[in-house]
This record gives sequence, structure tokens and C-alpha cells, in this order.
Amino acid sequence: MKRRLLSASLVLLMAAPLWADTTVMHVAGHCSPWRGGYNASPSHAWLTNWPNANADGVLAEFSRADLLSAINSEITAAGGWDAKLVVTQVEWINTQPPADLAPVAVSVDVDPSTLVWLSSSAFDAGGGSWRFDGSSYPNFVAAVNAGVSAGKSHVVTGAPWQPVWKPVGVEPISGVDYWNVELDVPEYLIVHYLNNPNAVGLFFGAEKSNGYIQIYGNDQWGRVGDIRVVIKSPPTTAPWLNASVLTINETIALTNPTMSVPVTVTNAGSGTIAWTAAAAPAVSWLSLGGASGGH
Repeated sequence: MKRRLLSASLVLLMAAPLWADTTVMHVAGHCSPWRGGYNASPSHAWLTNWPNANADGVLAEFSRADLLSAINSEITAAGGWDAKLVVTQVEWINTQPPADLAPVAVSVDVDPSTLVWLSSSAFDAGGGSWRFDGSSYPNFVAAVNAGVSAGKSHVVTGAPWQPVWKPVGVEPISGVDYWNVELDVPEYLIVHYLNNPNAVGLFFGAEKSNGYIQIYGNDQWGRVGDIRVVIKSPPTTAPWLNASVLTINETIALTNPTMSVPVTVTNAGSGTIAWTAAAAPAVSWLSLGGASGGH
């Protein structure tokens, strides 16, 4: 019998040397940008209007192996990790992204049976209505909300974000003027995606309701302008919670189905921090020996 648990974040406190950020781009061809609600876009997405029915954005699949490799490398070097979702504004719009953009990030669990990459829109999964757990929904947001209620999708709003003008040495798009929109997502969003094999991808949208921002999509510039995940070292100038275990994947004998796994929680930054832990979802075969603490 296999039992798997992913904690909300990671791991051991170590001295943090300088370490290069790792950019994990989406799986080639597995990207669906849409704009204007109904319009699947061949090249660009709009970020606007979440959580309304016609919310635009971009959905893409990411390799779990690549994400986990980047996370483990950062842990080894820096003792922890930080995750950002990044998108790039198209080059002919040279104004700074609006202050009221309010980005949204989602780990998306929907039925893949009708999901057609490069063809999906807010109202159609490309091969029919958006579906979750065998049921049809009138739009993408409704299908995501059904997944959230079941604990299968996860939505992040209100996370810190910043516009970055032509970051030097990060994005290999030469001769192009652009802004990056960098959303500092909770690491649990990435862990949630890693922990759910039925999650089809990560979505980047925005709550902005008056106007929109237009971004690259659909393998633009070899995917470096599309939605991507950046794994980097955690900050050391603020409290930063790490746990010593990211995954547990064990085979347990049915005749004696008992095991324990120690998890060390540390503050990888400065100051003090209080923490609590809980099983999500709560199951009868899993218990926590200590569910709170402070450092």
C-alpha cells in the first residue's frame, strides 16, 4: 500500500551561497492562451476579469520532474526555495503593467478528455465544455471552482507581484522591449501541482476588470516569453519557513501498516515565525505528532 504526502514547503537550514535561478518553461506545445473570453489565441493571451465567467489568461503544463529537480537543486545549494510565476508582456505595448492588475495563479485539475492545447478558451476546453470529475461546466472558472471545492485545484490571489523592465541576463530575448510580470506565489501552489497527478497545468490570470494586459503565449520565443516557473533561493531578510521533507513515497505492509516520518521545521530567514500544520485532505490513516511551533 502506498501512501504519499507532500508538505506545504521545504527544508533544512543551511548557509545560502549565491546560486543561479532556474527557469522551468512549460512543456512544448502544451499551452492554451485565450483572450476576449471565447477566442483561443494562436500567440497571445489577455490577463483580465477573474473570477468572472469570461476570465482570460494562459494555461500550460509543466514537467513535474523538471520542477522537482529545480527545487531539489535549490535546497541543496541554499537550504530552501522560492517560487515565482512569470509572464512577458508583448513588445509593442511598452507601458508599465497597470497597478490594478492583481494577478491570479491556479493549479488546475480538470478532466483532460476534452482539453485541447492551443485550442481552449474561457468557455470551451477545445474539444467540448470544460469538465471536472465527469461533470460539464459552462466555463473555465466554474470548472476550476468545482475543483477547488473538492480540494483538487488551488487558487492564489493577492500574492506579491512586480513589473520588471527587461531583466538583464535572465530572458534571452535580444532586441525586444518588454516587461516581465513576476508573481511571487506561495510555494504550496507548486507543491499542490506536484502532489496532484491529475492537475493538468498552471494558470496565470488577473482580477483586473477594466481593460487587460496582453502577454506572450503558445511557445513564443521558444517559450521564454510564455508562462514559466522560476525557482530561486529564499530571502534571508525575513522569516522563511522550511520543512525537512517534501515528499514521502513508501510501501507499507498491510499486516503492520504503521510508520512515522520525522519532519524538522526551521526558519531559513531572520526574525521569528509561528507555524501550524494540518493534513490536506484530512484522512483517517494519517496523523501529526506536533502541529504547531515557532522559531
